[in-house]
Parts: sequence; structure tokens; C-alpha cells
Amino acid sequence: MKLSLNYRVLSRLYDVCDLLFFSRPGRSPRQALLGFLPDEPVHILDICAGTASNDILIAEQKSNATVVGIDNSKEMLSIARRKIAKKKLHGVNMLEMDAVKLEFAGCSFDVVIISLILHEMGKPLASKMLSEARRVVKPEGMILVVEWEQPQGLFQKCMFSIIKRLEFDNFEHFLKKDLKQYFKNHGFSIENVKHCDYTQILQLKVQ
Repeated sequence: MKLSLNYRVLSRLYDVCDLLFFSRPGRSPRQALLGFLPDEPVHILDICAGTASNDILIAEQKSNATVVGIDNSKEMLSIARRKIAKKKLHGVNMLEMDAVKLEFAGCSFDVVIISLILHEMGKPLASKMLSEARRVVKPEGMILVVEWEQPQGLFQKCMFSIIKRLEFDNFEHFLKKDLKQYFKNHGFSIENVKHCDYTQILQLKVQ
């Protein structure tokens, strides 16, 4: 019930947070994701896509990409679909689906994006989500994880305190994790890291 309530509230604040934290040119993780994606045709799955901020930007900037965004929050999906319809975008589809029980065949996607969700999950759920991501990505494909990162500057630290108040109980603990070991324990190696405002993007390879 607490989780459901949080998402009902967060669905209304989600895009406001993007404006506050991810709007600086050259430092937004939304924009930085584009740099990992090829220009040739690519099939992308965005797990826990929220209000489709990643998916809309990809659809706008990568004309050869097709994107499937999944989320189990009806509130998030409703906002996402309204945004997509308003922009009259094609090549992006939002589905209600459980991230730990994906309704896709194995090796279905060239790229799987997991954005700002692992820190909310305990080990059992995170393991299931990562296992599902590994199952549906093609052998030559890649998994891109966007996660929060503790900033160093004084102003950004003050801003980041807002995020900490909105997040779940294990947020501080996740920030201190050795992510190299964390993903190794789940069967991945980190191939590349891109640092952005308040976040980092990790390109994973199946071991």
C-alpha cells in the first residue's frame, strides 16, 4: 500500500523532478542515453519507464528506434500515453507489465534500459528484474542502467537532499554500494560509465 501511494504521488511530481535535476545542457542522463544508442534500426525495452521521459526523447531523436516502455503504475502510464499522444509520436508503445515477469520472448531486444528503479528494490526483486533483463536482451545487445549518484558540489548536495526525502528507506544504503561488485553478483560486468547530474549511466555486459 505504501508503494502504491508513493507512485500515485510521484506520478504527479515525476516530470517536475526532471526539470529541476535533469535540465542542464550536456549533463542530463536522458540526453546522455542517446549517446549509447546506434543510429541503425534498434529495438529498445525501457523497464519501469515511468512517464516515458526516456522513451519520448529516444523516439524524437532516433528515427530508426522502436521503443517499448513498461510500468506497473497506471498513473505513470496514463501520463506517459498523454504525452506521447500530444507529440503524435510513432515507434513508442507503453504497456502495463510487471518488471520481474516480462511478457516477452527471450532475446527480443537490442537494448534494455533500467532507469532509476534498482535503488528502490530489495535484493530478491532486483535479482529477478536483472535476470529478466538478461533473458530478453539479445546476446550482442546491451543493458543500460541509470542510477542516482551522490554529487560533490555544495549546491548539488543541497538539491540532492530533496531526492533523498522523496526516496525509499534503503536509498542511502544503495548509494554506498560497490556497483562493480553488485552487478558482478548478478552476472554482469560494467563496460562503460557516464557521469551526469546526480546520476550515472552504466553500460552492462552479460558475463
